Amino acid sequence: MATITERGTGGIDTRDFKAVAKALKKAQPLVRTQLLRNFKLVGGLVAKDAQAIVAEHSESIPPTVKARVRGVGVSVVAGGGEVAIAGLFELGNTGNRKSASASSKGVFRHPVHGNLQNWVNQPMHPFLAPAGEKNRAKTDAAVLEALDAVTEVIVLGE
Repeated sequence: MATITERGTGGIDTRDFKAVAKALKKAQPLVRTQLLRNFKLVGGLVAKDAQAIVAEHSESIPPTVKARVRGVGVSVVAGGGEVAIAGLFELGNTGNRKSASASSKGVFRHPVHGNLQNWVNQPMHPFLAPAGEKNRAKTDAAVLEALDAVTEVIVLGE
């Protein structure tokens, strides 16, 4: 049976499904479609909750939160382009030693309006991981439903 483990922040490792999904792509497109539909549905729930959580602290981040289905997995992403602060809200400054210690305290450092002579600490407001955790039971149920469908195809040969 596939193991469901956390990967990164609040993600679900679906690597064990790749071989099954590849076989199903040829043998049973309907079940593969259902599996991806389940992943997209759960990703959408996580994205919606992440938007609600971060909306309390930002107006620019919520519209960038999206669920993306790729291959046999789903990811919920935010930010990019003009809204790079989304990553700081979620992870803090993980690449800089000084800032990494700030991240462990729940804050991130940034220059005020780009002025490198004036740096401040700002509270982090994680939203993706809490949304993933909030939807853990629904995620597990969707994965198990997909596994049941796969098992049915294998057992019944349909």
